[in-house]
Amino acid sequence: MKSIVSFLASTGIALALSACAPDLSLALEGGDMEDFSSEYGENLSHEDLPDGATKTVVDATDADAWIYLDLESRMQVTPATPEDSRDWDIAFRRFEIKTNGGVNGQGGVEAVGIEGMAFEAVAVAPIEGYRVDAVDGPEEDNLLMDYVLNDWFNYSPMSHILTPRPVVFIVRSVESTYFKFAIDGYYSEAGTAGIMQFHWAEIDPPV
Repeated sequence: MKSIVSFLASTGIALALSACAPDLSLALEGGDMEDFSSEYGENLSHEDLPDGATKTVVDATDADAWIYLDLESRMQVTPATPEDSRDWDIAFRRFEIKTNGGVNGQGGVEAVGIEGMAFEAVAVAPIEGYRVDAVDGPEEDNLLMDYVLNDWFNYSPMSHILTPRPVVFIVRSVESTYFKFAIDGYYSEAGTAGIMQFHWAEIDPPV
């Protein structure tokens, strides 16, 4: 997946994916964009699901702005200096998802992807395999980032469509709480990119 992200950045396809400007009149599954802002922040909304998980929608359509989320409080935050702040856990910008750890922050957030297991079946965090965000390498004097959670999609070079992969991520937050996390979609019902939809829930720490 790291090579796919590098390909997107180095060929300029990332810019193409960012071309659609936000349209607050677009309808989302389960609600309208005009009601998108919530008590948790102007760029996100939450829905409590019957199984105890949370369904979250993030307006990450702005290619120049990261949307920061604190998992424990479920609040959108706006840290003045994100790289030094412990107020956020993960952040969204278009198709990218970064964590507050490694090269992106001092919060110690780390994550691991689990394949071959249903979201409902993941009840305890694994002991090992966790990674932090890192620098992939130089590309024409620009640093490409290896974001752990960027393994969420498959990319079609024919349609330029991003499709969620069947992977459940385990994220250890700044407060050392463990959450499971799975991407549901990236497009609004009308096809606007950057409308990140995912479901997540707290799980038990490693035994």
